Amino acid sequence: MNVKVITNIDKSINNDEIEITIKASSNCIELNNIINSIEEVSKANSVILGKKGNKVYILPIEDIVLFYSSNNNVCCKTLSDEYVVNKKIYEIEQNYSNKFIRISKSYIVNVSFIESFDLGYIGNIIVKLKNGETQNVAKRRIAEVMKFINSLKL
Repeated sequence: MNVKVITNIDKSINNDEIEITIKASSNCIELNNIINSIEEVSKANSVILGKKGNKVYILPIEDIVLFYSSNNNVCCKTLSDEYVVNKKIYEIEQNYSNKFIRISKSYIVNVSFIESFDLGYIGNIIVKLKNGETQNVAKRRIAEVMKFINSLKL
């Protein structure tokens, strides 16, 4: 069976959606394998494993407020707790770029948990999160964060 992949970038689709259409002349094992693989990838990006003590938790990505690096570990915060994750900060940035924005070398924040941006000081941005926490945007990340702010449909 030959498989032809056609990619169509459509700006009208939401940033957090991917639409996949599969055309085939009949249902077959290969088709079911492709569908299963797509579902696995989709599920893999919707949860992450977090470790706390001797327990490993399955954490939905939408529940994570931010990721940060500390003492050679990458950790994540939810509204209720903190966990160590077995990923590199750059991997998280790449895998979840539609839901998170990197604000410094050590911090990546969940866009849906951002309450406000304080642009009060020249050359300084402070991100206020819905859990009350604030984080400074690194100077080298200001242009990227400003681009994000300007892309918001207000």
